[in-house]
Amino acid sequence: MGHFFWDNEGKRGCLMDFSCNSSLNGSPRKLNGSPRQLNGGPRKLNGGLRKLNGGLRKHTPRSPSFTYICRHVNKQMSNKIINEMKKVIVILALALMANFANAQKMNSKDVPASVTASFIKLYPAIKEPKWEKEGGNFEANFDLNKVETSVTFDASGNMMDVESEINVSALPQAVLDYMKKTYPDKKIKEASKITDAKGVITYEAECKGLEVIFDAKGGFLKEVKQVAKEKKD
Repeated sequence: MGHFFWDNEGKRGCLMDFSCNSSLNGSPRKLNGSPRQLNGGPRKLNGGLRKLNGGLRKHTPRSPSFTYICRHVNKQMSNKIINEMKKVIVILALALMANFANAQKMNSKDVPASVTASFIKLYPAIKEPKWEKEGGNFEANFDLNKVETSVTFDASGNMMDVESEINVSALPQAVLDYMKKTYPDKKIKEASKITDAKGVITYEAECKGLEVIFDAKGGFLKEVKQVAKEKKD
């Protein structure tokens, strides 16, 4: 409470008292409150930075560990090895198929009786032909009047075709022209004339690793790539 007094003139006065300066004292309190609010700003700002830093930490990619790298490398190497092994298996399988597809020599006693009977009927003068098996067919190789000849039968003894060796010069001119134009770097090693069971004639020109078949007039029919082919005895 304030303390009042009256001066000589009878005027009321007020002694100095903290209660009288309450309005003034209130101002510093309000002013003191401002720094608190200002101080709160940096706190909020610092909190924002904390959140920002946290976001950066969250989105910063982690370096792959040594264990992860080793596993990844091992997986890649394993896949590479498996692929190489698959290639080797395929190559071996193709080689085996080619080997079985090529003529396989066989003894006369292993040739079916029906095949032997058909051969003797066609060539009674040939006593000991050399037999080979090509797939399911049987081929007899022999010399007929000093000409290398082969005749092919199916498993039932039906004659399929007769192949006789001829000189390269005996090939139709159309065959020679085609070979020269299409295979300029290849030389014809052997030539043959083939007559099937119906009497249809075809010609065969053989180069290194390649056989080319033509019709009777020298028209191109097909090309057959060969693996190493054994020369007939």
